[in-house]
Amino acid sequence: INVELSGFTGQIEVEVLDALHKSISSKEVYVNLFTKQINFNISSLNTGLYFIKATDDYHSKIIKFLHE
Repeated sequence: INVELSGFTGQIEVEVLDALHKSISSKEVYVNLFTKQINFNISSLNTGLYFIKATDDYHSKIIKFLHE
């Protein structure tokens, strides 16, 4: 899944959360003005509702997605 990272700069943490908001996977990435999105491999996830949470020092963004 591609995660849009507009509005973020610097070091951020990107997490995949299950429906109960438990962290399943995470990685830290460096984002600059030219980084528009990152790719997260979700092929090992079971079918269901998940969230992607991106966090930097100033704010966070949560994206809901359904893996089928």
